[in-house]
Amino acid sequence: MSVGEYAALARALDGNGVRTGDHYWRQVRPCFFRPLLPFQEYDPSAVRVPKLAAIGGWQYGVADQDRRNSYLNLLLFRTVHGYALPCLTPKKQRQVRLAAGLFTIRLITNAAEFRQSAYPVYLAFYHRTRYKYLAERRAEDEFSRWTDRLFRFPKIAILGGYRNGALEAVSVSQWVEETLLYSTFFCNDESLHLCVADLMLHWTRSEVARCPGIKQIFAGMHKNERGLSDFYLQRGCELVRKPALFRLSPIAAAIVKWWFPGKHRMIAGHLEAAGQNQFDGVTSRAEGRSMPSSQTARP
Repeated sequence: MSVGEYAALARALDGNGVRTGDHYWRQVRPCFFRPLLPFQEYDPSAVRVPKLAAIGGWQYGVADQDRRNSYLNLLLFRTVHGYALPCLTPKKQRQVRLAAGLFTIRLITNAAEFRQSAYPVYLAFYHRTRYKYLAERRAEDEFSRWTDRLFRFPKIAILGGYRNGALEAVSVSQWVEETLLYSTFFCNDESLHLCVADLMLHWTRSEVARCPGIKQIFAGMHKNERGLSDFYLQRGCELVRKPALFRLSPIAAAIVKWWFPGKHRMIAGHLEAAGQNQFDGVTSRAEGRSMPSSQTARP
């Protein structure tokens, strides 16, 4: 996809994907904007932010460390072409092999199949996680509309994890310029414990390793809560702290700093979780065991 095509997808799925000048933005909180592709760097002299940002604020990555006053904490697989199963720890290799013996991974290209088979999987995912983003999809008619919007864009990759012929897990990815966005994942409870998330991520990374046009995989923004980000960090993902320029309007700054001081620190890129490396400009990895409850990137 081009960035413009990806912006059209974002607008279709959640009404986001605002263009000002040559740049596309996502409204991540009311009247607060970040670039649609947050891992990119921008020249402050050439950036035009959306008009609503004057009420709330904005944040974007910059190349010049001297201009930064915050960080964007990104989850990136940056070594993609040398990937193979032995790159994982022995424990993670066993989890992939376990799932490979139980599940078949294939592309889903039929909207009717997806609408019928993926809906109960999404319900199981929602009841387990209470995932708030676009939670209205738990209603069958809204899930059907989401399906129609997804399949309107033939360049997205929708993967299904099947066990005994039944769909039990779904991932959605987009290839935008030189980056694969591993943007959506959900599965039912039993397949989660059978390591289907490991297998689907491994399958995707293996395909990317054979594709010279993809330079990195974006797995979303880092979350301070344990579990949401740990799954990727334990499997070779890097926490990349990109220098960023951050502004809030005077009114928004007063409200956030007074009523939600923790949120202000989080938006500015402070890492609060115990054991996280908080030095400037670092990347870090983790080892251990965790299972994901959801994906964090969008759409």
